[in-house]
Amino acid sequence: MSRVNENPSLCVLVTAIGSFSADRVIRELHDAGIRVIGCDIYPRQWIANSSLVDVFYHVALAHSKEYEIQLREIIQEEHVDYIFPLTDIEVDVLNGLRGTLESVVCISGADTIRVCRDKWKTFQILVPKFEKYLIPTRLLSNIKIDGLEYPVICKPINGRSSSGLFIAHNVRDFQYYRSTITDGDRYCVQPKIEGTVVTVDIVRSEWNDECVAIPRREFLRTPNGAGVSVEIFQNDILCELAKNIASELNINGCVNFEFIETPSHEYRFLECNPRFSGGISFSCIAGYNFVMNHLKCFLHESIDSQPRTRDMFIVKKYNEYVMD
Repeated sequence: MSRVNENPSLCVLVTAIGSFSADRVIRELHDAGIRVIGCDIYPRQWIANSSLVDVFYHVALAHSKEYEIQLREIIQEEHVDYIFPLTDIEVDVLNGLRGTLESVVCISGADTIRVCRDKWKTFQILVPKFEKYLIPTRLLSNIKIDGLEYPVICKPINGRSSSGLFIAHNVRDFQYYRSTITDGDRYCVQPKIEGTVVTVDIVRSEWNDECVAIPRREFLRTPNGAGVSVEIFQNDILCELAKNIASELNINGCVNFEFIETPSHEYRFLECNPRFSGGISFSCIAGYNFVMNHLKCFLHESIDSQPRTRDMFIVKKYNEYVMD
């Protein structure tokens, strides 16, 4: 544990502060005069953002019992008001713990999280109203090889950061990959759609249905799917589509949607990540404070209105820090 300063008002615990979104989240909270506690599975000396938070804790893996014990101790010791989980696995764990913690977990409702963390459930919920914007999706267990058009993408229904995803370019690929999977109900299959990944950062207030969306094209991405070279652009139709999907899923707070933009500029919805995107800083630079408006959703305050952003290219770079 390391302490930087004591600045009581609201206190927010930010998890996984070594993740891509953490720097912007911490800085925006601090700029608002909020005390920030940070934790991560790696030690302080390995995490540059540990020098930004008021207090840092080294914690166990999120799915362990030790993590839950540590989390409760941190909440009590630091008088944490709100928790911002930054990774999917922590969203899953905290979704199960909400209501048993003294702090408010700042994520969408329990049912919404369960749907968004299951690609098959998401497809089933959205297909009645948004079928033309969805990629046709089937469970692997229901697939017949005869007549399947390649290439296809197979991925876990609860996967994250492209983990477990594979592309079958022909029947031999598909047969091999399918032979390695024991539960076909846990994998979904989709045609591979060529195009550019578009991420839409979106914040929606559940209690009054206010909603803001900012899209970006992602040209260079890390192997885990985080954009590092992007273009902020205006598209009212896409923003309206994202807002309607957010309403259908009953999103509360800030999440990100991923789409594929085809060469003919049609959009196909990929998934909802029910947390800050790794590139949330891009949207903040573009002119909207998603971090503080996320918090407003849980304070039951009106969020700021949709800004008129300008088109721009933004790139991310890495810096070096001496920690000790």
